[in-house]
Amino acid sequence: MADHNHIYERLVMDPGDAVGALAYALYKKSKQEYCKAFQATHGRPPQAEDLEAFHQANQTDSQIAGYLARGHMLAHEFLEVSLTDQIAEMETSVRRSELARRFGRVEEKLDAAKSGSQ
Repeated sequence: MADHNHIYERLVMDPGDAVGALAYALYKKSKQEYCKAFQATHGRPPQAEDLEAFHQANQTDSQIAGYLARGHMLAHEFLEVSLTDQIAEMETSVRRSELARRFGRVEEKLDAAKSGSQ
């Protein structure tokens, strides 16, 4: 296999590694921004040799750790939003259930009162 960028293997540990996948997406976003900036500066898309400096800078241990830390933050934010939404849905469901239960009791008391007055 030809020499290739090993960033994916350094960020994503296994197929279920959501944090690593998010970190890799952040890396790809950085690369896209670099390519756009290069295009704006040089009037042409970067060639393989133009990307070498980007690859070298973004494969340092500190950059890998930074992508992973940001991946953890994104995962945490996603879970927090998801859980907040689920809690709100559960609260609504509980309120509805409680209201239905109370209305049921009121109906029973009304029925009992009607039966007693007849």
